[in-house]
This record gives sequence, C-alpha cells and structure tokens, in this order.
Amino acid sequence: MAGVKNDSQISNSIRALSQMRISMKEMKKTEGKLRKTLSIRKSTNKRLIMLYADLGRQQSEIVDVSVALYDLMREVIPEEYLEELSDALLNEQHDLAKTILREALINAKL
Repeated sequence: MAGVKNDSQISNSIRALSQMRISMKEMKKTEGKLRKTLSIRKSTNKRLIMLYADLGRQQSEIVDVSVALYDLMREVIPEEYLEELSDALLNEQHDLAKTILREALINAKL
C-alpha cells in the first residue's frame, strides 16, 4: 500500500501547485508590476529564454511562478531534501535532482 500513499502524496502536491497557479493569476490582476534587475548565471538566463520560447509566457510570469513554486516547496519538502535539491540544481546534476525531488515528494509534509 506504500505505492498508493506515494501516488496520493504526489497527487496532493500537484493539486496544491494547480491551486497556486490559480491564486497567482488572481494576484496578478490586483498587483502592480515592479522592475527589478537580477544577477543570474548565463546558463540560467539561457534556460529562462528557452522556457519563454517553449511556454509562450512572459519571462516575468515564469519568474513569478518559479518563486511561488520555490516558496511552496519550502513549506512542503523537508529542509534537508530542499538543500540537497538546491545543490544538485546549482551544480547542474539534473538526474540527481530528479531523484532527490521524487524522494522529497514521498516524504513531503502534506
């Protein structure tokens, strides 16, 4: 039955992300925009441009969703997993990051 529990936890996480997207759209309607200059790595900028092209969204929307997603992950995923995940992503170890994220979702605080 552990598999059912894991699927349920993942479903709950997906549901929470969907609700976050809806609330982000509502917030966007009422909130003004602010210009901000960020220093990011060239590889991050390249990925942001690729996401922009693939998703057809504005870069600011991608950043808004990314920050909200990170904030949600901080609430749900145990801190030790989040640190490992961050390190793996910053070192561009994507396969390791996927493994950590799967494990983190299984152990999520839902």
